[in-house]
Amino acid sequence: MSSNRKIHMDILRIIAIYLVVFNHTGLNGFFLFSVSQNSPFYSVYLFISIATKIAVPLFWMISGALLLKKEEPISHVLLKRVPRFFVVLLVFSAFQYIVSLNFDFSKISLAYFFTQLYSSPFATTYWYLYAYLGYLLMLPLLRKLASGMKNIDFLYLISLRFLIALLPIAQFLIWKGEVKYAANFELQLVADVIFYPIIGHYAEHLIPEKYLSKKNNIILAVISLAAIIICCFMTHFYCTVTDNWSISNGQPFHNVLTFIPTISIYLSAKQFFKNKRISNSAEKAITAISGTTFGIMLTENIIRYNTNQIYTALEPHIGPLPASMLWVGAVCCIGGLIIFIIKLIPFMKKLI
Repeated sequence: MSSNRKIHMDILRIIAIYLVVFNHTGLNGFFLFSVSQNSPFYSVYLFISIATKIAVPLFWMISGALLLKKEEPISHVLLKRVPRFFVVLLVFSAFQYIVSLNFDFSKISLAYFFTQLYSSPFATTYWYLYAYLGYLLMLPLLRKLASGMKNIDFLYLISLRFLIALLPIAQFLIWKGEVKYAANFELQLVADVIFYPIIGHYAEHLIPEKYLSKKNNIILAVISLAAIIICCFMTHFYCTVTDNWSISNGQPFHNVLTFIPTISIYLSAKQFFKNKRISNSAEKAITAISGTTFGIMLTENIIRYNTNQIYTALEPHIGPLPASMLWVGAVCCIGGLIIFIIKLIPFMKKLI
């Protein structure tokens, strides 16, 4: 590798943004299993749908790996990091609003815009921006928490995540939804916005070297496969018991064990690229593509909507899932090219 840049994070960003876009393909791809119970490919559709839920958790882990080790005063977070992200939310929400009006500026209502901005995301992926703002406000405290944790503490946190995942599985298998554990029993530290950044910090900076081996990666991969299969079984079982396969059903078991393959993928990428020699040209290309992922997330809904004809043209010939995957690839490529051009503008380069 030609620099100190952590190329595994760039690779993971590229993978994650592709999966994020796929997660928004609805019945054309991501939730295809819910309308294909009689298809011979039903199990494949369900497996892929669940496996791709590692997308956002990967972004959270990368953020924790990059930010939790930094030493910054609270003022830096409040006066620089938070305002920058709020500007991103403001600017791109305004863009989404204008697009929704078909650029008819006479229909703009500032009262509606700011009410909507305050209360509800303008685009599907923008929930992440709101969550990230909350994460940034907690950042100084999360740094102190992460810096004071030892190896056993991180393993304990992962164990708590196991507990909060296994309880719903066990209770549904036994009572089929009629009995649930008390609502007041909560483990706030295993919420995604806290859990994944802390585990990302651990995986990147503090995990003992003895854990990073090909053997352990294979073991983790097998456990991850088992976790996805369990999620597949529980999702199928839940839909069968409730007789409801729709997206609105909530799918409570769809990503209940997602943290296992997420951690596995992160550690495997880190191990694989640890001593990997990459040419300068390849590294620059990977870095450039990785640098567009945030912008793709901000605009993918518009690009996806306006390129739907790619899916409709391909689906009759190659089937819904391959068509959806190629469509997602096209969305990412088009979005990446647009964002690459936009980032040539100095202000936008700093913003996204």
